[in-house]
Amino acid sequence: MRDPRKSRRVPLSMPVLLCTDPSGRQVKGNAVVTDLSPKGLGFETEAQLKSGDLLFLKLFVPVAFACQVRNVKATAETYRCGASIEKIGMLDSVKLRDFVAKEKKKGK
Repeated sequence: MRDPRKSRRVPLSMPVLLCTDPSGRQVKGNAVVTDLSPKGLGFETEAQLKSGDLLFLKLFVPVAFACQVRNVKATAETYRCGASIEKIGMLDSVKLRDFVAKEKKKGK
C-alpha cells in the first residue's frame, strides 16, 4: 500500500505540551513529537484523545550550545548540575534570551 504523505517525515524526539487553547493555558497533557514534516507530525502521549480533536502544541525552544559543568550534586535518583554556557551561536543566543525573558514574565 502506498503512503499517502507527500512530504517525508523527519524522525525526532521533541517534548511538547498539548493544549486546547491557542494561548497554551489549558493543557491537556504532555507529548513527545516523534516525526515531523512540513504538513504533519506524529507524537506519543498518555492523554486520551480522539480523531478530530483540535490541539495547539506548545513547543519548547530548540537551542544548541556548548556548556561546561561547574558543579554536581547527587540526589536520590538524579544529579543536579550547574553549568556555564561556553559557546552559542548568535541566533541561538537570541532564541535563548527571548525564551528566558518570556519564562520570567510568566513567573511574575
